[in-house]
Amino acid sequence: RIGHPAVLDPLDSFTDNGWFTVFPLLSGGDLESKLKAKSMPMCANDSTKLIRQVAGGLRSAHDQGFIHRDIKPANIFLTDDGKPMILDFGIARNIREQTLTPSSCVIGSPPYMAPEQFSRADVDARADLYGLGVVMYMLLTGTHPRPGSTDEEITRNAQSLIPTPPKQLNPAIPSRIDDVCTRLLSIDPNGRPGSATCLIQELESTTKPVVRCLACGHRIKNAQRCSGCNREFPSKPYRLEFIDGPAANQSFLIPDGVFECGRYQLCPGDLRISRRQLGIGCGNGLWIRNATNPPPPNPTLINGLPANESILVTEGTKISIADNDAVVRAAPPKSSPFN
Repeated sequence: RIGHPAVLDPLDSFTDNGWFTVFPLLSGGDLESKLKAKSMPMCANDSTKLIRQVAGGLRSAHDQGFIHRDIKPANIFLTDDGKPMILDFGIARNIREQTLTPSSCVIGSPPYMAPEQFSRADVDARADLYGLGVVMYMLLTGTHPRPGSTDEEITRNAQSLIPTPPKQLNPAIPSRIDDVCTRLLSIDPNGRPGSATCLIQELESTTKPVVRCLACGHRIKNAQRCSGCNREFPSKPYRLEFIDGPAANQSFLIPDGVFECGRYQLCPGDLRISRRQLGIGCGNGLWIRNATNPPPPNPTLINGLPANESILVTEGTKISIADNDAVVRAAPPKSSPFN
């Protein structure tokens, strides 16, 4: 027994003209069936959350010496409330015990096997992380990173093919999530996260907001002045925090002055955001409007209303741009600097 919520442990086992294992009855379906039923990839935030939960189960198994060796969508069960559970430790290896399996024996499901699994059975925990990387790639893009129609082609691609970065197939994927997924699929085990614990830490870091300057998009290093555009921030700056969509988990400090911003500053990979999207006026308050007239193809909405004229925004004001939702965090403003 692994004893982790993301692992399906047996209830009992017995012999009766054979060996039988009893598992809890679950309601839901395996991830493979759900992937086949979906016509679109899962959003990056949901994918990251699911992978992080599975990685938690793997960490517990690895800490007890077990390597699963067959991580794939069919072995990840999703309950009706969306919780993943790892199934089938039938070919798992206990690295703390001597194995009777020849070291040259190939064990696993070829489309999800780490490159090193094709040449030996005594792999370490990073082989499970590779399989989890394949699952993550499929969640993010809807495709397999190293496809093949025959066993020979699958083997060759697993050991030599460099996958297309997920972000190239789905521009809505944040760059940090793209980087984690790409490294999980490294042919060299040393290129992957060193353990499930390391992977969890990296995935958790992708959900921590990146703080940037709204005027130029540079990361904030000094809370008083932006090193990118040299604009000053007020002592209590307004913040635009993106909570959903391709720009999610980013927080923008708004410097003083009047300026425009758009795709480059907010989310370079989201083509639905115009290059000139927002007109910002910050000084004695914060005012926002569409940067152009007529408005951009996907107009900015403020609390659900078109921002065709400058609108005074306050703490909690909701801003929507295409598929991105943000909220203003700050003190209430007074008069418009556009005037």
